[in-house]
Amino acid sequence: MVTEEQIEEAEMQASRWIAQRETGPWTNEDEAALQHWLMEATLHRSVYFRLHGAWKELGRLSALGTAPPLSPTEFPEAPSQDLRAPLQYGRRALAGLAAALVVTVTAGLLVFKDNIFPARNAYRTVVGGLQAVPMDDGSRVILNTDSALRISLTPKERRVDLQQGEAFFQVAKDQQRPFVVIAGNKRVVALGTQFCVRRGGDEVIVSVTEGTVRLDRATERAFTSTVAATASISSNEPGKRPIPTPAASLLLLAGSMADSKADGTLVQQAPVREVEQRLSWRSGVLTFHDTALADAAEEFNRYNKRKITIRDAAVGRLRVGGIFGTTALDSFIYLLERGFPVQVAAGPDQIILSSGGH
Repeated sequence: MVTEEQIEEAEMQASRWIAQRETGPWTNEDEAALQHWLMEATLHRSVYFRLHGAWKELGRLSALGTAPPLSPTEFPEAPSQDLRAPLQYGRRALAGLAAALVVTVTAGLLVFKDNIFPARNAYRTVVGGLQAVPMDDGSRVILNTDSALRISLTPKERRVDLQQGEAFFQVAKDQQRPFVVIAGNKRVVALGTQFCVRRGGDEVIVSVTEGTVRLDRATERAFTSTVAATASISSNEPGKRPIPTPAASLLLLAGSMADSKADGTLVQQAPVREVEQRLSWRSGVLTFHDTALADAAEEFNRYNKRKITIRDAAVGRLRVGGIFGTTALDSFIYLLERGFPVQVAAGPDQIILSSGGH
């Protein structure tokens, strides 16, 4: 029996294949890899051709973040009574449109080189921007929306000062020079690994997809309480139960997500696949799975100057799922308006969501 996780994974991979094939470059090797994937399972073929058909039906989007109007008959009406239900036309129908959004965003990703700081080794992205930064040591940084950092390489240390926003790091191995990310009063240390650091005010979120990193306070370089911290993380079964970690220094293994605030740090251990989904912004998309609309709106607001405001708590509790382009705000709102009892009031700088509709 095919599980929900298998379906979700197949949808994600099929969307990537469609995006790459539609926007190019597309080589003979890519075609062979796609055909091999399709022949691996009936599920792969059914998901791929369904999403590809939905993409063709919608048509290629002419501009990033916009979508052609859909016929009123394409999606059934959602019941007006159940504010807790997900999109009534189903996650798979939503994924069909999501595939189109994936293709559009992949085609429209921009490297905002004209927004680089004049200072050497300092980089900034605008709202909605995404930038890949190769480092001289072989490491690579992907800078997310509205983010800024500085890079400093010395004979003893590779240092990145994350001044604001979010960045993903693919660290080249160098036993002689630790890789250090400073974010506020937090210090993240790695030798060779892959991880993400997100800074918002006094809050720092560290997500690890490969290897191990150490999280310290920036002013406390001593390697303290590491054994206890490691034991508490390793013994935690994959799940969403946060663990309070009062230790000044702790190790984060692959699949760890640490949310550090002024009053302490919470760590949760999850499958690496789930952590990767949370970092789907690296491909220009946002991935939601049974996500509260309030949280989805907050994510969209990070990438768009036009902000979503939710007036009613009941609307914020609605659950949504799918894969969306980070700047495909109009398409996201269109789906909400079609599938939920939501009233939309759209202005030039703000989109207000309240109960109503249908």
